[in-house]
Amino acid sequence: MNRSSENETPQTPQAADVHRASGDDVESNRRRQASRNGRRSEESTGNRRGKPNAKGSDVPSKIHKDVDDDEREIGTMSACDCIKRLCLSIPMIFWLLLLLGAGGGVAISLFLSNDDDDNNSDAKSSASNTSRSIATTAPTGAPTSTMIAEKTQPPSPLINPNTPMDPMQFNGDADGGGSPTCDFAGFAQPHVVDQCRCFNEVRIVDPAVQQNYETLKQMFTPTIYDTFNESMNSCTARNQALLWLASGNGGSFDAEERDARFALAVLFISSNGQTWQANTNNWLSSVPSCNWEGVRCNGSNRVESLDLEGSNAMGTLPRELVLLNQLTSFNVANNELSGVIPPDLFLIGSLENADFRNNNLSGELPSQLSSASSLKVLLLNGNRLAGTVGNEICKLRDSNLETFVVDCPVADAESMPTTATETATSSSQQPLQCSIPDCCTSCG
Repeated sequence: MNRSSENETPQTPQAADVHRASGDDVESNRRRQASRNGRRSEESTGNRRGKPNAKGSDVPSKIHKDVDDDEREIGTMSACDCIKRLCLSIPMIFWLLLLLGAGGGVAISLFLSNDDDDNNSDAKSSASNTSRSIATTAPTGAPTSTMIAEKTQPPSPLINPNTPMDPMQFNGDADGGGSPTCDFAGFAQPHVVDQCRCFNEVRIVDPAVQQNYETLKQMFTPTIYDTFNESMNSCTARNQALLWLASGNGGSFDAEERDARFALAVLFISSNGQTWQANTNNWLSSVPSCNWEGVRCNGSNRVESLDLEGSNAMGTLPRELVLLNQLTSFNVANNELSGVIPPDLFLIGSLENADFRNNNLSGELPSQLSSASSLKVLLLNGNRLAGTVGNEICKLRDSNLETFVVDCPVADAESMPTTATETATSSSQQPLQCSIPDCCTSCG
């Protein structure tokens, strides 16, 4: 029998139980250690981008393993998951700054937008006010120099300014007698002057002239008249002049030339220009008004002088002469003109010389004469003017008026009225009275 076997002490049940318990403890400790190692591995995985584990020896291998796991995880992620992870990795301060910047940009944008809206609103308001100021500039009565200064409308667009009127066919004698040629067969556009002398109305108007006429009535006449209710067939001087202006003879010019051509055309028709014996070249032609005989222009091609002395002009002087708003000299002496002196003629601020001698002008001196502060020479003798020269007019002698001549008082029997009509006329209108030399410089 072996000694060792002999010496072995047989185990009691209790000892066996202790031994099993000890084995169980060892197994339990092994499991607890594995559990702790598992937790360390999970903590390392959750903090793979953090600091190394303090125990150190096996941390590098764990980190390397975790990085490989990350790479495999990223490879299986969608684009949205990548963007979400990227956004989560950006510091919160960056997002705050970005939001603040975006909010500031929106605020600036809204401010600039509101500012632009305000500017646009101001511009529209200004344009509207300008439009209203132009639209409400209305003439007051007959033409005046003040009204002309306020005109802002551009030249009226003519549809076809190449439809000239045929030459005037009048073949009467110098005193206005005789008859015009009234056979207009083959004439494209018989002259309105001839038509009015033949028919006392305008019967033939080319379609293009009709369209231009209507355009001028809408865009041009409101700058001169309160109303212009003439029908197209009317033979008033201003309607004939407008029809002529609507033709090819009227041409297409700027506003100032248009005004001058219209005023001169009204004068020509009002004073029977077809019977003039002088100063008739180029009148009512297509050439610029500066080239009409008796008309002289300044350096700006605006009428500054009108000389019709001795032209055998008869009829009346039109108020439309005020449209010649740069006129400095006006001479209609030694003609057969009648009616009154146009009051508005003296509202032309540049007028320096006015000669009305030896006509049949009547009536009193217009009160507007007192406004002619630039007037230097005024010749009125040889007419039938009446009334008294007022102090307002006499005061012109204190400024620029150097020569002021009226008719001399008539005291002999030959001047006394001989008929009832003359007696009634003389009782209501005494010859023009003007003291010399206090007011008028002389009489003639």
